[in-house]
Amino acid sequence: MKKICSITLLLFFSFIGRSQCNYQIAMYDTFGDGWTGAYIVVHINGSPYDTATFLTGFYQGFFFSAIDNDSISLEYIPGNWESENSYDFYVSSTLLFSDGPNPDTGFVYTTVCNSASISELDLSKSIKLERIVDITGRKTDPKPNTLLFYIYSDGTTEKVFRVE
Repeated sequence: MKKICSITLLLFFSFIGRSQCNYQIAMYDTFGDGWTGAYIVVHINGSPYDTATFLTGFYQGFFFSAIDNDSISLEYIPGNWESENSYDFYVSSTLLFSDGPNPDTGFVYTTVCNSASISELDLSKSIKLERIVDITGRKTDPKPNTLLFYIYSDGTTEKVFRVE
């Protein structure tokens, strides 16, 4: 009985001690009608894990985690109106890959989770404004009296309307 308890505790503590990587796919559509059939299949260690897409709007974030040494692959499946679709792939606040408009299809990117190197990146990097887009998803400069979306390096988005 003592042996079984020891093995169980060893397995439990070895599992909870594993580090993880937190990923985000930031998806954009310039027309505002979502990806109209396109989607990204996230593969972990060669097996399909989940699907990222969105049905309406200009932006959608998709979040998932993996543990150290997991292999992560993105597979882009096209839909209609590919010229409207683009996306960015982040680990923590670090941009790993970006594609679109007219993203490449099939397996487009592969990486391996390494939480030790991510922690070092996070300590030396502050969140920065990546781009400003209007309601159609087009890049723009800051403007008064216009609804704008500020997109930051960590994948967060802020709606801004400045009155002058």
